[in-house]
Amino acid sequence: TGLGGSQINNNLFVIDHPASPGSTNYGFGNIGKQPIESIFVRFDGIAFYYDADFHLIEGSSGLGAGTDGTDIGIYGTDDPYKPSAVPHNPHIQMVKIGSKTVNGLLPVEIKVAAQQN
Repeated sequence: TGLGGSQINNNLFVIDHPASPGSTNYGFGNIGKQPIESIFVRFDGIAFYYDADFHLIEGSSGLGAGTDGTDIGIYGTDDPYKPSAVPHNPHIQMVKIGSKTVNGLLPVEIKVAAQQN
């Protein structure tokens, strides 16, 4: 419901995928009727939880099945998901600024990080 006329590409579906003949959806590179336990390293298929591991399990039909030759899912493409959604560009993690100067200098500590490619 609510997906009519959608283009759905490069997905693994537990049910027959909604881009199948007879639906109003279309897409490419989809693989349907996959048992949930054959897709992810750690996910029960019921609800999102932070300890889930959405890497594709060894032997998954989605490994290398993306149109660009990478895995289907969030860890595929040329810009895969990074744990904790840490961006590639440097970002500030911590800033500590002193409340007074020491010998005419203001103590400042800044910690930055970036995700490795």
